[in-house]
Amino acid sequence: MKLLVIFLGFAYLLLFLIRWLLSFTYYKKGQAHLADFPEELFTVVQPILSGDPRLESDLRANLQQTEAVEFYWLIDQSDTEAQRVADQICQDASFAQRIRIFLIEDVPQGINPKSYKIEQVVEELTRPYLIVLDDDSVIDFFLKWVN
Repeated sequence: MKLLVIFLGFAYLLLFLIRWLLSFTYYKKGQAHLADFPEELFTVVQPILSGDPRLESDLRANLQQTEAVEFYWLIDQSDTEAQRVADQICQDASFAQRIRIFLIEDVPQGINPKSYKIEQVVEELTRPYLIVLDDDSVIDFFLKWVN
């Protein structure tokens, strides 16, 4: 009986080790290098609202994490603070060429604001892939996993 318990314990540990090795191999195999990610094919659409104290730093972080991704920033016409933040970021010439700012009219009552804003710019998209990102979200190397 004692020998059976030892055998089963050893078998369990062996199976656990095999599963761990296989999952590790799968994980490493699925990783793509950031250099393999075709950034020039993607547009990030961000409906932007002021009010978040991290707004400027989050928007800048997304630009810093990418090199060729195009950004469409959708800002309410009445949101002067968001417009100011966007204009300030666009003062950096390395970012300005990848940003398009769209001033969107006030959203009609009873309509989802994000959907409404995105619908206003769909015809402007020139790249084949679209990423919708909240203004408080930061791209944190997730792009290398998309591939």
